[in-house]
Amino acid sequence: FDPARFSRLTFETPDPERYPALELARRVLEMGGDSGAVLNAADEVGTEAFLEGRIPFPKIVDLSRAVLEGHRPKSPACLEDVLEADRKARAEARRILEEW
Repeated sequence: FDPARFSRLTFETPDPERYPALELARRVLEMGGDSGAVLNAADEVGTEAFLEGRIPFPKIVDLSRAVLEGHRPKSPACLEDVLEADRKARAEARRILEEW
């Protein structure tokens, strides 16, 4: 590995149509609080459903977006608060999946 070969890196603006989850990550940063835990939990439930063949891959982002849209951010005071946000987000994601 020669790091000098990578001394000139260039970056392009990502295409939001191709990478729709980036918009959700930006939204989480704006929302703050426990929103990151909520997005992660919804994504994990969606990924599990995809791997089980219950939803197509693009629906993972749709599920995550739906859970995040219904979330009201809270500032966690302790780890238990974050874990509670995770539990609630997973339950909401599963509820939404059942409706689909």
